[in-house]
Amino acid sequence: MKSDTSPACSLYVSGEPPADEMTILRGQLKLLHNQVMYERHKRDQHAKRNRRLLRKIAHTKTLEEQNKAMVSGKSLQTFSDYSV
Repeated sequence: MKSDTSPACSLYVSGEPPADEMTILRGQLKLLHNQVMYERHKRDQHAKRNRRLLRKIAHTKTLEEQNKAMVSGKSLQTFSDYSV
């Protein structure tokens, strides 16, 4: 019978992995953690930007409606001045 000693299969006779493999795995874990933190930061920044833009759009719409109301009120006032 042939034994499987490929690097993907980590079977240890003594029960503990070699120290260099643990160092590599810890490094990979740190890299993954940093990547997750970076992606979370990007997601949070994107959400903040979206909220800011949504507030800006709502404020702009409010100002446009106020402006439209003032213009229509002014045109009615001007019309009533001429009709008297």
